[in-house]
Amino acid sequence: EGQFKDGKFEGQGKMTWPDRWVYDGQFKDGKPDGEGKETGPDGKVWDGQWKNGESSKSKGQGKLTLPDGKVYEGWVKDGKLEGQGKLTSPDGFVYEGQFKDGKFEGQGKMTWPDRWVYDGQFKDGKPDGEGKETGPDGKVWDGQWKNGESSKSKGQGKLTLPDGKVYEGWVKDGKLEGQGKLTSPDGFVYEGQFKDG
Repeated sequence: EGQFKDGKFEGQGKMTWPDRWVYDGQFKDGKPDGEGKETGPDGKVWDGQWKNGESSKSKGQGKLTLPDGKVYEGWVKDGKLEGQGKLTSPDGFVYEGQFKDGKFEGQGKMTWPDRWVYDGQFKDGKPDGEGKETGPDGKVWDGQWKNGESSKSKGQGKLTLPDGKVYEGWVKDGKLEGQGKLTSPDGFVYEGQFKDG
């Protein structure tokens, strides 16, 4: 349904295929061309650009809404999330950063509904590499991640507390443990061994 010119779809229109695919948008010479929305039988909705019948979801930019309410805005390649983008969930979860082959990859920022934030490197969909974690309590951990696990479980890093104190050194299970340096905002510095926080 829509506008025709010389017996072909032209301008704004809507096309429904027998397999329940629906395209609603601009047409030129009988093919989707321009701004449009594609709804698949699986409930996924793609808002983007079409050129000569080809969708920008093969390689380009747009907005993908999933049946579970998640919304992705950004770049895609061959129908997969690829490049810079933003993914939001109805529960308040947000990831903004790089994607590769549909997964979080490279630099990104992940925010959970409880205000917990991770800003750093990702690999294969998980925090991996240098990163910063900010908790809802205001504590900030700068350190390394491997396969989604933080070095604050056991390793080295920098912990900044809400009261302005800064700890640099070793930790275990999130507590100050081993050699480290604690600096207070008033200039007091303790350097030495720590145990159980």
